[in-house]
Amino acid sequence: DDFSLILETISKPLGKTLKKACYGASANQWRPRMLPLFVTMKNDNLSVFLIGCLWEGRTAAIGLSDELAIATAVAECTSFFLLRREGDSEMEELPSRKLASIWIEVMKLYLSLSGIPFQAKGADEHLQKIIAQDLFRLDNLSDNRTNCAFHRIRDWFWDEQLLGIFNDPNGSDSHFRFLQLILSERHTAGNDCNTMDRLHPMVRRTFHSVLETFQSSSASVPKDNGYTILIESICFCGAQYIFSVDDCISIDQVLMNDLLRWIVIHTSTLSDSNQQDSRRLAEKDATLFSMCLQAIPSQVKQQSLWDAVFREIVMAKCDLAILSACFVVLSNVHLNVLKSESLEQFATQVGDDCSNQRRRLVERIVLGVSLE
Repeated sequence: DDFSLILETISKPLGKTLKKACYGASANQWRPRMLPLFVTMKNDNLSVFLIGCLWEGRTAAIGLSDELAIATAVAECTSFFLLRREGDSEMEELPSRKLASIWIEVMKLYLSLSGIPFQAKGADEHLQKIIAQDLFRLDNLSDNRTNCAFHRIRDWFWDEQLLGIFNDPNGSDSHFRFLQLILSERHTAGNDCNTMDRLHPMVRRTFHSVLETFQSSSASVPKDNGYTILIESICFCGAQYIFSVDDCISIDQVLMNDLLRWIVIHTSTLSDSNQQDSRRLAEKDATLFSMCLQAIPSQVKQQSLWDAVFREIVMAKCDLAILSACFVVLSNVHLNVLKSESLEQFATQVGDDCSNQRRRLVERIVLGVSLE
């Protein structure tokens, strides 16, 4: 018909314009018009073609802000066509996979970025918001909305495409940005989202990938971003779920190998670390230790593990101020567990040492007065 003819006539010049990022025009001005334009075409193959042109146009963007704005438009368009309710005609599998692959590329772009300049912060946050919303919607509707293109490719998308993003380690920055996605939308959506089927395994995989990076060397400890990933992953999934896979490391091993080593490094007076940094990181160690300890059902075992860890901390010549900060964190949940024979002996020893130091100080003062 005439409308189809018009679409075919304008598709090539429009595709060329999109590939050129609209020749330098601000993407924020024309980005919101992309989805309504593609929807009115009522031609899936043409829409997929133009979305591909739009994605290609990011390389012609003048700056990072425009590139991210284009990526945001692409994410909005691909998720819409994948999740829209279909009527009598269904989108074929090839264009469906093409759209899903483009969405994955948008995700890869977001995860690859670090050190975002101030001018592009707003665009980066908007892209994060859109991708996060898409992830939760794709997860929630994977099995519930059967009359959409995504339903037919959902297993291929989740099991092959999305998990494939994390097959090649990109460092903790990409894991941190992925977790930012999850947490930003979780805080918005609350507890109404059914995320156990798809997103929880991804968060668990992120946790273990990051943990493994600090197990290669006895001196390797997380920085702030690493701790954030580990702590927030457990907050999101729960420690029992994080360690529920048969072939993964156990909670006991993490407590007695990794967390013990980190706590000793951060609390020992023999460490070369800055005391303020050591205290901040030791408090994060205590937070992680507390979260893992809560997942152990037996209080007797909790006390046994804590006692073993505490003895090692003492043997490493711990800084009392840093250790006290850790106790504050742990006592909020594990006050009864902390009470042990080792702690009583240590407290007695510290008290005796203080008394002896005070006595020696008094003796030196008295001796100095006598000599005068």
